[in-house]
Amino acid sequence: MSSLNDQHLGLVALAASGEKRWFFGHVGAGLLALDRLKTYDSSAELAPALEQYRGKAKTFVEESEMRASLTPGSAAVDDWRERLGAALVPHTKVLRNSGHGTIYITWAIRILSSSPDLATDPVVAGLEALAQSALNEDKSRYLSIRDHDRIYYDDAEVPTSETDRVASAFHAALPQFQDLETSERTYFLTGSKIHVLTYLHALMELQHFGFDDLHDAGISRWWKHLQLCRAMELVAKDYGAAAWSYPEGTTDPYAKVHEDPHAYKYRAAALDLLASDANSDRSALKSVMDRMQWVWAP
Repeated sequence: MSSLNDQHLGLVALAASGEKRWFFGHVGAGLLALDRLKTYDSSAELAPALEQYRGKAKTFVEESEMRASLTPGSAAVDDWRERLGAALVPHTKVLRNSGHGTIYITWAIRILSSSPDLATDPVVAGLEALAQSALNEDKSRYLSIRDHDRIYYDDAEVPTSETDRVASAFHAALPQFQDLETSERTYFLTGSKIHVLTYLHALMELQHFGFDDLHDAGISRWWKHLQLCRAMELVAKDYGAAAWSYPEGTTDPYAKVHEDPHAYKYRAAALDLLASDANSDRSALKSVMDRMQWVWAP
């Protein structure tokens, strides 16, 4: 297993999470995001996080039914694109878990598009189960909005250009409030907002890899998520949410970044979007990213 590359290990860890619940997909997605960051960041910067997430992913897979998939040799299936595309169709019709189902499966599609030999039946079946699990959600995820499937929003307001969508995602993702704990649940106000960016990144990746229908249908779900995050922000203060402030002694909101794969997912998505040819105002977007302090100290 020591000879496995990070893409193979991250993919299998994603598939293994299908045995449990969607939240466990963060392990594999975190490693795949770190692998993507090799395009942008130095090996010295990434080394501590890569070592930790390789260990996390290996342990997670070894304790699952997917451990046999760590050994190369199983035959790949030819219909993996059709199967994963079908698994994502329900996610274009409803909004669940801040777009995690789409985000996870798109990371897998990125890897399988360049390494289709890894698309064995157990791996694809695990990813299908992960996509299904991500459809299950507590309807009170969005603060004060109990039934966000029925909330009104205007499709005509969705930005038509990719450039405007990217700009909207960057600016909507700026943290405003700290997470809020109530008697009902914890509302991850910052995390929900920043997924506006990772969700859009996933949809643009789907288009890049030839899933145009999923991209086109999913954009309205992404826009709904953005609008719901804005609505949360309007009422968060009334619920007693504290304004966002950096932890004492640091300007990094992810001071415990090695414990949180989101920092890598956010950074990889942001840098990919900044590198997009469609962005006409990269300097402005880079300024927003800098204010979000998506950096870490090894």
